[in-house]
Order: sequence, then structure tokens, then C-alpha cells
Amino acid sequence: MASDLTAGIFAVLGTVLGGGVTLATNAFSARTQAQQAEAVRVHEVEQARRARIDARAAELDNVRRDACVKFLSLAATFRDVADEYGWMLEAPSTEATARTKDRYMQAWADFSASTAPIQIAGPPELADAAVALRDCVGDYSLDLDRQARGGKPARGHDAKNVRMNEARDTFAAIAQGLFDPAVPEGSELGV
Repeated sequence: MASDLTAGIFAVLGTVLGGGVTLATNAFSARTQAQQAEAVRVHEVEQARRARIDARAAELDNVRRDACVKFLSLAATFRDVADEYGWMLEAPSTEATARTKDRYMQAWADFSASTAPIQIAGPPELADAAVALRDCVGDYSLDLDRQARGGKPARGHDAKNVRMNEARDTFAAIAQGLFDPAVPEGSELGV
């Protein structure tokens, strides 16, 4: 009977030990699966966050590009209208001169306002170049305003014209560098 009792005790101990090992193994496995599931969830959340950041960066690039194109287009329009206005000022005052002056004033307002989106969305180098171009165009415009009040363009009007062209070229070069895919990200001109 003692051997039956011993065998029964060992059977119960074996069952308890086996059950304990099974429970421990299942608990470890469940914990490992939970850790793996958490790692997958964290990875998916990080991927979604990166996708949102990339989409936002692409959207900002599009806003910057559109603002730069509009800014340069309005600069060219202002320049054309300003030149036409300057030529008309050399002729006797006419109704056509008044209409051209109105177009000139509107072109300046449109051009000047187009600087703001670049100052807000652009990196500092681009914003500074936009302000420099706006200021050069403003100096050029002041000479025309002086001429319209009966004066002559200030000395250096041609030099202001050259500075305006140089400022436009500088702005365009910076903008092209920002949107050129060959410029590596993180470089001075890269976004």
C-alpha cells in the first residue's frame, strides 16, 4: 500500500508540476505575443505618424512652390506694367496714361501682397530673397512715382533696374534649389 501511496503522491506531484510548467509556458508565450503585438502596434502608429509628416511636408512644398511661381509671375507683370507706365509718362498725359497708372497701382498691390505667403511658408533664405526683390521693385517704383509727379527718375534708375533683375535672379535660384530633387535633403538649400 505504501508503494501505491507513493505512486499516487508522485502522480499528483507530476500533474501539479506539469500543470505549473504548462501554465508558466503559456503565460510566457502570452506575454511574448502581447509584447510582439505591442511592438507591431507601435510600428504601425509610427508609420502612420511618418506618413502624416511626409504628407504635410509635401503639402508645404506645394504651397511654397505655388507661392514662388505666383510671386515671380506678379513681379514680371508689375515690371511690364511699370515699364509701360514709364513710357506713357514721357508722352503728354492722356486717358490711357490714367488707365495704365491704375493697372500699375494694382500690379504693385498684388505683387507686394504676394510676398506674405513666402515669408510665412518659406525658409528664411527664401523669405529674405523675396523681401529683397520686393524692396528693389519698390525702389524702382518710387522713381516712376517721382517721374509721375513731374520729376525725372532719380539718378541711378538704371542701376536700380539692374539690382531688381539681380534680386529676381537670386530669388529664382534659391527657389529652384529648394524644389530641385537633386538637392539633398538637409543641405543648406534642401527642405
